[in-house]
Amino acid sequence: MTAVFFDIDGTLICTAGAGQDAMASAVAQCFGVPADRAGVTFAGRTDRSIVLDLFALHDIPSTEQNIATFVRRFVELLPEHLQAKQGRVLPGVSTWLQRLGARDDLYLGLITGNLHRTAHLKLEHYGISSYFHNGAGLRGGFGDDHVERDDVARMAMVQLRGLRANIVASEQVWVVGDTTRDIQCARAIGARVIAVATGGHDRSTLAAARPDVLVDDLTQATECLDEWLQ
Repeated sequence: MTAVFFDIDGTLICTAGAGQDAMASAVAQCFGVPADRAGVTFAGRTDRSIVLDLFALHDIPSTEQNIATFVRRFVELLPEHLQAKQGRVLPGVSTWLQRLGARDDLYLGLITGNLHRTAHLKLEHYGISSYFHNGAGLRGGFGDDHVERDDVARMAMVQLRGLRANIVASEQVWVVGDTTRDIQCARAIGARVIAVATGGHDRSTLAAARPDVLVDDLTQATECLDEWLQ
């Protein structure tokens, strides 16, 4: 049994900045500040950590009540921002998901900084959410409660082993992502990594973090796909 965890933004899809715009708009509308995100890094981070930075930028107290207020508005705004942008599913992704999703002996999950609800909205908008669903919602780890991506990865592994106890060896677990933080969180759970240069970090930056496989996009990683499907 092989498990494959995917990051979302920059790995599966490009939203053309819809999520960032929705976050900035939510902060502005909820707290009466400019829709400014200057200096805030988004790539590879959890939404919770990004929100804390946005609050700090605008001197908004980072209380749980304020975070909850922001999250409600962010979730409300995201669909219209997705609709307004010319985003896309990234190269090779549809083929990968179709081939992997057709197999019962493979586990597909997510390790993403997105909130659970916004992950669903993004994947549903681009027509690929069904590959990651179980009866209770999307499978994997999300950025609702954790600041660090490593903790998100650990949460995904706890869920995986609860559902598929026969997956225990690290060599059976892969993470596919587009930033050095994806590589780092994969190492935190002993997983192997496919890094794709389709999003937050360029090829040379990814190479310095020493992933197991480095490709320009998923159309170039067919050897891994063929190996899993043997």
